[in-house]
Amino acid sequence: MSWRGVSLNWWNRGNDNCGRIVDGKEMKTIREHLNERIRRSHNGMLAGFALILVGIYVTAFFRSPWAVIVPGIGFILVVASGLFRTFAIRCPNCRNPVGAFSRNPLGGSRGISQKVKVCPFCVVELDTEMASKSGQPPIPE
Repeated sequence: MSWRGVSLNWWNRGNDNCGRIVDGKEMKTIREHLNERIRRSHNGMLAGFALILVGIYVTAFFRSPWAVIVPGIGFILVVASGLFRTFAIRCPNCRNPVGAFSRNPLGGSRGISQKVKVCPFCVVELDTEMASKSGQPPIPE
């Protein structure tokens, strides 16, 4: 759907070719795999911030000592999502953490930019397809 040449499906950008079926297996690129995990982490952070705001509102108006739990859970969710994004998002080929590369001007919150072509650790191209069901990463040449 577009209006004057501008796509209105902003939530679906970059996912047009996800989930290709080849020989009965779902195929996706390393970039799609990493961006999916980065988006999950980003959504966890947003949910944590929302819990913090709701918790502050509840604490301010209801003055219950139990209301402190809600922003505490939100804070834990924000910290856990940030740590997950930094340390647990790994290249499927070399297993080095690449989640920190999504926090730069080239990527933003949507994931690793198209300008980043290779993993900085193992130099495998991020647009290489990998079998998502078998979990076998590509082998660099």
